[in-house]
Amino acid sequence: MKKLFPGGIAQFTIFDSNGQPLNERITFIKGDDKLHLDIKTEKTVYKSKDHVQFSLSANDSEGNATTGNFSVAVINESLVNVDETAETTIFSHLLLTSDIKGFIERPNYYFTAETDSVNMALDNLMLTQGYRRFEWNTLSTIVNTKPVFEAEGLTSAFSGLVTNLTHKPLPGALVKLFSIRAGILKDTITDANGRFRFEKIFIGDSIKFTLQAGDNNNSDKVILTVDSIPQVTIKNNNNINSTDVTEVARQLKIHQQQAEQGGQEVKLTGLHVLKQVDIKANKISAPKIEIRPRLYLPYPKDL
Repeated sequence: MKKLFPGGIAQFTIFDSNGQPLNERITFIKGDDKLHLDIKTEKTVYKSKDHVQFSLSANDSEGNATTGNFSVAVINESLVNVDETAETTIFSHLLLTSDIKGFIERPNYYFTAETDSVNMALDNLMLTQGYRRFEWNTLSTIVNTKPVFEAEGLTSAFSGLVTNLTHKPLPGALVKLFSIRAGILKDTITDANGRFRFEKIFIGDSIKFTLQAGDNNNSDKVILTVDSIPQVTIKNNNNINSTDVTEVARQLKIHQQQAEQGGQEVKLTGLHVLKQVDIKANKISAPKIEIRPRLYLPYPKDL
């Protein structure tokens, strides 16, 4: 039964005869559906600046050779301390941290070893950080709900509202959209609510568009309002260590103001400030180049 599921988080829900959820449980499936990589080198010990040549073999879960794009980074573990259990890899991100809302302190710990203690810790992680509550009775309304942001594509859409000078919607108003550089000329009619929409408009670099509207009497005494594009809210991912650039800039500004006023130094969090360095050197002047006119003598045949 376990082999029927792909590797990653699986969700199991028990419903009653009326379709109401009774219990829910998520678990992590450790399947054998990942690539098996093997690297072999010609020698076990290399000297400084030696030519290193190695072979890489990639096989699927059934042992068959497969193709792919790979990148390799080589570090000196005696100089750089690496804790494999605390690292965030592509494997741990795609299958674990991206599907759990809670913070995972050592995500790769659950994939570096296959022991009973590791598997038990992974199951406890599903019960704590992986716990989530779903309102199943709202699924029927969610299916028919229009998403706030449309799916991204190669084209864009323009929409808006046409009203008269008293801000009353104008149905049946003619709206034109054109761009000389892009070679676009389109027109449409507003609906009963005075709204219009142009779809499948390809926007290139430095393209300008013009919108015009008029009422049924071909009068341009109307008000044309274009809908604004909704802003996407970006939230911080607790599983990714990031520096708040805005906060660092604010602290730097306070630090500069107090330094000019002779106040106390502000300790910056998440940023190491170097001491002042005075560079003293003589200006290197460009060498003087003396240009002398050359005397060209004619060849004997020109005399």
